[in-house]
Amino acid sequence: MVKAIAESCGIRMPGFLGYLGWSCAVLLPFFVVVGLLFFQE
Repeated sequence: MVKAIAESCGIRMPGFLGYLGWSCAVLLPFFVVVGLLFFQE
């Protein structure tokens, strides 16, 4: 729904693989840091 509204206004939006790539690039390092900080023995 958000993608359809944005594209109707002329804003380019990435597809599913684009979102997947961005989320992996942002979230994976974050999860690694959180794991190292909070799950040490």
